[in-house]
Amino acid sequence: MSDTIGLSIFDIRHGWAKCRLTSGEKQFEFTFGYCTDAFADLAWGALSAAVGQHAFALVMDDEPTGWFWDFRRDLDWARDGRRWEPTVLILSLWQTPSSSETGIRMMNGGDPRLGGNKRFEARIDESQFAQAMLSEFERIEREMGMAAFEAAWMQPYPSRAIAALRTALATEARSQPQEDTENSSSIMIRHSQSGQQDA
Repeated sequence: MSDTIGLSIFDIRHGWAKCRLTSGEKQFEFTFGYCTDAFADLAWGALSAAVGQHAFALVMDDEPTGWFWDFRRDLDWARDGRRWEPTVLILSLWQTPSSSETGIRMMNGGDPRLGGNKRFEARIDESQFAQAMLSEFERIEREMGMAAFEAAWMQPYPSRAIAALRTALATEARSQPQEDTENSSSIMIRHSQSGQQDA
């Protein structure tokens, strides 16, 4: 069972921003900076969730420490006993001693959580998380405008990543099963005709 994730990003100025994550009664707030392209990474991360990636990660800077977003599938042993099946996606947010050291460990195949502290965890629904992220980007663009955002964040607005995320979510929405209106209409017509004949 997944949790509903709330996400808000605010106080964007001088290359810094604050992020608040909520899940039920849990809430955690932290700051991050522009030494990594965090907004673009968040958009690409949300896209990874939207397309069903089993594991992915993000690294953010918060001098002198860093933030490691760890996304991993919870795995259940299949009923046939022969394979693991992915179920819900778990988000764990770790505060690490250094974002640069965390990145180096990731590149070298080490454990990026080494020396860190887990500050937040939630079992997320991929689509809900991705939509929450897209909604937050759209709110920022609507309220700040792209030019003001880029001046405050000191990095380009991640338009390409956000467009890809929007496309993925729209494709998913179109792929959801819809009621077969044509068949429903034909059934109604047949019932109507049958009623007229019986009369």
